[in-house]
Amino acid sequence: MSHFTVIVIGENIQEQMAKYNEATQDTEHLEFQDEEDERLKEYNEEEVDIVVLKDGSLHTIYEDQFNYKAPGSFQTEKRYPEGSIVRKGKFNELYATFEIFMEEWCGSKGRDEEKGRYGYWHNPNAKYDWYSLGGRWSGYFKSKDGIEGYLGDSGASGNQSEDKWYDSLKLSEIDILGMKEVAVMKANQTYDEIESLLNGRVYPSWDEIRRKHGDNISAAREEYHNHEVVKDFNKNNFHFFW
Repeated sequence: MSHFTVIVIGENIQEQMAKYNEATQDTEHLEFQDEEDERLKEYNEEEVDIVVLKDGSLHTIYEDQFNYKAPGSFQTEKRYPEGSIVRKGKFNELYATFEIFMEEWCGSKGRDEEKGRYGYWHNPNAKYDWYSLGGRWSGYFKSKDGIEGYLGDSGASGNQSEDKWYDSLKLSEIDILGMKEVAVMKANQTYDEIESLLNGRVYPSWDEIRRKHGDNISAAREEYHNHEVVKDFNKNNFHFFW
């Protein structure tokens, strides 16, 4: 899952965003993705592991009846009845018809009513599955003195925007220089706090520690998180994800 900012310029935000909706039902933005030829080739040519039981019936190795989990264990292993064999075979051995293969193996509910083919409708221009005006970045733009803008939804943990910061403004109403000043001030504050925490020390390199311990990831994590600088940073809620 990812979250990102998008600036929409102009009127009719809903209309502008609609063409990029992953879940849109508007036929204007949908295309049919035909899968029939690809699936038919898979049905006739591709191989799969087949279990042949003693009675001659054919099954895939993925059926639940072949899964075994020992009491108290979290691991599942494959177990097959006595007298059965496992071999390679094609899907057309397992499923009597292409339609049965599509239903039972691919989970299809049938051919598309309009196209008469197997496939699905999708938006080739999809960029999001949901969005909100404001949200995680509520109060993104600082307004010039005396100007009120529009606020949308609050974001993560119900965060609220600061006074004179809005989600929607005219370009001429945005205090761009004021936004830059605030960004510089916050960056300097963060820099000063980090410099104070370091106090002449070096922040450890995770990559170097990781290489030092090879495949022993637990030892690398232990050394990293027990480093005095890392502990001081964590204590003061400075976390580096990069």
